[in-house]
Amino acid sequence: MTRGRPRAVGQRRGGPLVDEQRLALRYTRDKWTIEECARRFGIGGNQARSILLRNNVELRPRRQRPVLDEDAVLRAYARHRSYVYVAIAMGTDDGNVRAILDKHGVPHSAPARPRDTASQNTPTRAGRVRPATGPSPADLLVPVQATQMPDVQWRS
Repeated sequence: MTRGRPRAVGQRRGGPLVDEQRLALRYTRDKWTIEECARRFGIGGNQARSILLRNNVELRPRRQRPVLDEDAVLRAYARHRSYVYVAIAMGTDDGNVRAILDKHGVPHSAPARPRDTASQNTPTRAGRVRPATGPSPADLLVPVQATQMPDVQWRS
């Protein structure tokens, strides 16, 4: 008598069948993390860890996130005035940068940027006016018209 639903072909009681040797090889040779092995093989992280231990694989220590240098964060923010830019440049979350700015009492709301009048007239869709960047071909003179102007002389 079986309980619950029947298992699919290729599955055992603990989940899907996993090629343990291949998983160990990916972890050691290809330097996959345990989390990546688990995700790629469709199993949980604890199951991947137990497979590695069962195959006598020495586990690497987990990667530690680098501790942010608060002085460097403050200097970068003073220079760039963007906590998002600083976070991207330092490889961290912008919440971490804001927390450091809050800790030191630095206001971090985005400063009001002066409006760029040239970008207001930038054409992207119909109905918007394109700023004149130079004379259009219809505004140019042909050589005959240019020679008829009083201060223009024709040279050949």
